[in-house]
Amino acid sequence: MSPVEYAAFWITVFAYMLGTALALCGLVFARARLLRAAGLACGGGLVVHLVTVGARIAYTGHLPVASRYENVLMGAAVVMLFSLVTLLRRRSLAPMLVFVAPFALLMLGYALLEQPRFTTMSLVLDNLWMFVHIFFAWLAYGAYSVAAALGVVYLMRSRASGSGLAARLQGLPPPQVLDDLMFRAILFGFVGHVVMISTGAIWARDLWGSYWTWDPVETWSLLSGLLYGLWIHLRVGLGWRGRRMAWLSIAALLTVIFAFWGTNLFGGTSHSLDDLRLKAPGEEAGLAPEPSLPEPR
Repeated sequence: MSPVEYAAFWITVFAYMLGTALALCGLVFARARLLRAAGLACGGGLVVHLVTVGARIAYTGHLPVASRYENVLMGAAVVMLFSLVTLLRRRSLAPMLVFVAPFALLMLGYALLEQPRFTTMSLVLDNLWMFVHIFFAWLAYGAYSVAAALGVVYLMRSRASGSGLAARLQGLPPPQVLDDLMFRAILFGFVGHVVMISTGAIWARDLWGSYWTWDPVETWSLLSGLLYGLWIHLRVGLGWRGRRMAWLSIAALLTVIFAFWGTNLFGGTSHSLDDLRLKAPGEEAGLAPEPSLPEPR
């Protein structure tokens, strides 16, 4: 990390921590001001988060797609961006920060474990289809995260009637509106998901000579896409609504998380960026050494 990136990264972590604490306190103690403060903390954190991404680009000289650290760093920014745009349109959805802020915080924690060292862009990764593939992956996962957060809010609201929680959630939109917003987020994410898989197949054809290899990441991405397709079918074709669809939106996000993170934990995937990178002489796992200043003479 460069000094600017390092400082901005930890400021972002602190801002998301503050946003998480404020959102929890605002929900538990029914304080709308705390929920608004949580939105401001997360908004400020997103601005510094984007500075972190910009510092990373300036430091490495390429878009943040060349390592798992860079992908997760950018992915967390997209999740927070999608969530805050949703809040700007409907400020009454501030309780969704109880899910989004800690989720983004955990993503940053995972990113920090993935060796945030200086990286170089290899010929394997420097491909137009790869950039399109990752761009639509960010769009899909950001929309899916918003849908899961809306599912959490829907479940909280449905449990609130007749309990002390009802007073804390009075300002939330009605269930029909939450259900419609959840549907729109999943539909947007599903379209991005289809484009992600399609462009990934084209990139795989150039890279491995085959459109599909049943790699674990490919398989789990397909399964998660089919699950979201089932969600849309149940909603549109069979008219399912309510709590079961909220639960399904949360469960579907778990398959996305496993496809993105879990498969790398078990190894055996050709989607590992360290394995994809062309290893130059003297490089370990495709990571270039940190640039150093010349010694004084």
